[in-house]
Amino acid sequence: MSKYFLSKVPVHALLSRSDVNKGKRSWDINSPTFRHRAVMGLFGDIEGSPRKVANILFRLDRIPGQAPFFLVQSTIRPIAQDVIAGMNVKEMNFPDLEPGQVVTFSVALNAVRRKTIQIDGARRTKIQPVPEDHDNEALENGETTITPWLQGKLSTALEEIQVVNHLRDILHDSGSGGAMTIQVDSIDGVAQVKDPIALKELLATGIGREKAYGCGLLSVRAV
Repeated sequence: MSKYFLSKVPVHALLSRSDVNKGKRSWDINSPTFRHRAVMGLFGDIEGSPRKVANILFRLDRIPGQAPFFLVQSTIRPIAQDVIAGMNVKEMNFPDLEPGQVVTFSVALNAVRRKTIQIDGARRTKIQPVPEDHDNEALENGETTITPWLQGKLSTALEEIQVVNHLRDILHDSGSGGAMTIQVDSIDGVAQVKDPIALKELLATGIGREKAYGCGLLSVRAV
C-alpha cells in the first residue's frame, strides 16, 4: 500500500467507552485486552480479522506536555472519528527517501526471544526479554542486548542505527480466558536509509509479533 490513514486517538477518550468496557467497571491503560479492544473498535464490524483486513498497526505514544494517545495506522478510515473527542485522522503517503538519508524513527516492538524446551517430556516455549543495553551481566555473558537486536530487525531497511530512548512496559490482565502478559518496548532512534523499498515494506506491514496488542508500528521522519 502507498496511501494509508494515520489516526491520533487520546487514550482517556477510550477508557470510558461502554462498547470497549464490555461491563468492566474500569480499564487500565496497561491492559493488553483494553488496548486491543479500544483500537479495533474504532473500525466497527469487519468480517474476519480486523487487524489483518485493515492492516491495523498501533502503538501508545507519550509526548511531554500531551496526554497519552494511540497512534493508529490503517488502510481503512476509522468510523469512530466523529464520536471520540480529540480524535484526529489524516490520509498519508509513506515518505520517498533516498539511500544514505538520515532519519529519526520511533517503533514499538515485542523484544523477546522464544525458545522451545522440553519439560517432563512435553514441549514448552520459554520466553525471555532481550536484555537492555545497560545490563552489565548480559554484556559480560555475551548476550545480544536491545540495540544490536534492533539493528538485526531493521537491517533490511536501515543502517547506522542508534537508540536514543528506550522504554519497556509490561502489560498484564487476567480474565475468564486466563492471564495475559505482553512486553512492549518503545524505542526512538536515529538511522540511515539502506533500502527505501524495504523500508516502505516495514512501514506498511510492521515488525515482529503481538501486533494486535500495540507492537510492530514503525514511523520514520527525514532529518
